[in-house]
Amino acid sequence: MSNSALLSKDGKRNSYFVHCRVHQQSRPYAMCLHHADRVAGGGTSVLYNDCDRAISGSTCQALAMHREELEKAQPIYFLERNKLPIEPTPAVGGIGMAIVTADANDQKAAPTVAKPAPHVPADSGYAAAINAAMREHRAASAAPAPTPSIPVAPAAPKPPALPGETPLAYARRIQSLTQGTPA
Repeated sequence: MSNSALLSKDGKRNSYFVHCRVHQQSRPYAMCLHHADRVAGGGTSVLYNDCDRAISGSTCQALAMHREELEKAQPIYFLERNKLPIEPTPAVGGIGMAIVTADANDQKAAPTVAKPAPHVPADSGYAAAINAAMREHRAASAAPAPTPSIPVAPAAPKPPALPGETPLAYARRIQSLTQGTPA
């Protein structure tokens, strides 16, 4: 078996996906080839027993694709993982990270560049509003209470409610006493 045909089994480099007819979903091609090797060696899997039957019955689509690669002695179903287009995604707080991919043959691989967090001054935003409110509160509580310009006489004690008197009748009686009108 040539080295180029082994590239398809390299799960770290091969990112080719195949639509599995057994599971009706896309599966990594390299994983299918590794599982086929395990089944060929006598191993089984509880999770992939449908795959085991398809591999044993030679109905596995990945096996047919691998036979085609072996006949042509080149990796047909191989997609280099580093060649995939990767776009930077913003993280929480608007801090993004630029992802730089290097070609496998490139000797000078560019380092991954992280964007530094923006510096937020302490005198802006919520922090500034909270600090200003705290300063105003301290200033207001430290200032002496204003003295009234008109002298206020102490309130006279109110008479108690009469037995059986409703709160409304009591309020009217007290009002008539303070205003000097008969109830």
